[in-house]
Amino acid sequence: MHSALTMKTATIRSKLTALRRDHTKKPLIRQVEMFLPDIEAAIADGIGYPAICEVLQAADVPISPNTLKRCLYRLRMEQAARASEEDTP
Repeated sequence: MHSALTMKTATIRSKLTALRRDHTKKPLIRQVEMFLPDIEAAIADGIGYPAICEVLQAADVPISPNTLKRCLYRLRMEQAARASEEDTP
């Protein structure tokens, strides 16, 4: 009985892990967040929002340049808020 429960637990865990890795199941802003360091680097290198969106769309992230800008704004605000919380004693 114990090994059957262990097997079910392992199966459930592996399926949940696979879901977490499948970026298409996440809200759009969380999909962008997954690639945030790469997106920020591309922007810093002068790559435009339309080109970045083309790459994201090819990876099944349905996003427009305006939506990408809004997501980046929100993610940057979240990062600033977290940094501010960490700095407060």
